[in-house]
Amino acid sequence: VKSVEAETAQTYVFGIGGISKNALKANAIADLTKSAGLTGSQALVNITVRESVATFFGIYTKYIINAEGTVVEFTE
Repeated sequence: VKSVEAETAQTYVFGIGGISKNALKANAIADLTKSAGLTGSQALVNITVRESVATFFGIYTKYIINAEGTVVEFTE
C-alpha cells in the first residue's frame, strides 16, 4: 500500500549520555509502526534498520538509526 520511514538519533559526549543502541533501535521501530497508521487488515513488512555514526574529534558522537518498511493490506 505504501512505504514508511522513521529516524531516531542520540548524542553522546565523551561516550556519556542518552540510551543504549538497542533501545534506540527499538524506538525507531516503534516510531515506524506509529507513522504507518495501520488499520484493519494492514501489516508492516520488510522492515530494514540502518545505523550510522558520526564522530567529531572523539569527543562528540551521534548515532542515527533509520527504519524503513512497507505497509501491505490483506484482502480476500
